[in-house]
Amino acid sequence: MKILAILDDKDQSTFYLYSQKDNSLKRIAPSVEVENNRIGHLFCSMELSDFLEKIKNIFPYDKYIVIPKQLFLEQLLDETEWIEVSNPSDFIHNDVFYKKGKVKLDQKNLIAFFEFNEDNDTFARQEHVFRLATQKVIKGRNPLNIHKEIKRMLSIMKTDITLSSIMKMSSHYVTGTKQKIKKEVILNIIN
Repeated sequence: MKILAILDDKDQSTFYLYSQKDNSLKRIAPSVEVENNRIGHLFCSMELSDFLEKIKNIFPYDKYIVIPKQLFLEQLLDETEWIEVSNPSDFIHNDVFYKKGKVKLDQKNLIAFFEFNEDNDTFARQEHVFRLATQKVIKGRNPLNIHKEIKRMLSIMKTDITLSSIMKMSSHYVTGTKQKIKKEVILNIIN
């Protein structure tokens, strides 16, 4: 199964195409051009169904999930005022310097940390925050709590993946092997 995950940040949305069969992940920048338009621009200027149909010809997928950035981060921080992240490298975004290493971030700085930035570690930062959210969901490994947290997260997302499929994937994540995922960053024009 191939899953297209879209981190909805309007024109700066980022796209992930995960193949379970190949255990691979394509990371697609919002600046990638598709039919003479930036993919991020296409996403925010089209109806979701039209965008998904158009993009399926370029990046074939079986299922999709759209994650609204702002709501996702609010849910991640809903029980705390800050979160500790591991920053892979020093970078500056919106005139704020983020030091490499463990950093405590409030909601405003977490949003900036998570936003697409034209540097080598943007996707690593986003994936790190996704892992933090996954850890929050599976904390304690109690199936009832996992089910409740997944339902809560799904309430803000648009997807054609069933809850039972997500539960199956999350239980595989909790109990499965931690094979290294083959990752590829796509920054080039696709026509």
